[in-house]
Amino acid sequence: AAIRGNHLYVIPHEESLDAAQFFGECSDRNVRIIGIADGVDSAAPQGMMSYGLRALFAAQYSRDLALKTKRGMRGAARRGQATGGRTYGLASEPIVEGGRIVGHRLVHNEAEAVVVRRFFEQFVGGAGYSNLARALNADGIVPPRPGKRRPGWCGDTLRAMLSNPIYVGRRVWGKSEWRVNRDPTLRSTRLPRAVALGIGGALGL
Repeated sequence: AAIRGNHLYVIPHEESLDAAQFFGECSDRNVRIIGIADGVDSAAPQGMMSYGLRALFAAQYSRDLALKTKRGMRGAARRGQATGGRTYGLASEPIVEGGRIVGHRLVHNEAEAVVVRRFFEQFVGGAGYSNLARALNADGIVPPRPGKRRPGWCGDTLRAMLSNPIYVGRRVWGKSEWRVNRDPTLRSTRLPRAVALGIGGALGL
């Protein structure tokens, strides 16, 4: 959105209930809404109805697109293809058929796979998570997702990786899903799914 003078220019549409509330708040403050993409104008005689209908259609389109995306990812998972995300020790390689990319497969990233084998062997030998992390950091090995707060390896990261079934050749898809909370005062949550799709495959490192 952008404000020019006492006009508020709005590009996206939200869910219908949020849109109605937003429209009402703008109207109460005598703020005019103009949709750049669709030409909605709150000052027009049917402005409120036009804005609400477009918001409803936009919300439905967004939901339909999400369902299609999930269906496509589930199909890719059943075919043993990559479904996104980054797994340390593995890389995504395009699958080309008829001159076009039809999906991606997971393959070993040997430079990282060596590290995975190392801490699995050391863990089996009795090393704890903290000791494993200290040894990896001492050798200057870059962790999967270095951050400002935790630039190096930590015990929690290794605990999660050692319990990841993909490292023993078993992929699981659909175990949980993110739900975004539209209330900015509440956090988004990761909810467990009722059914997980287990995918076999020789991906063990």
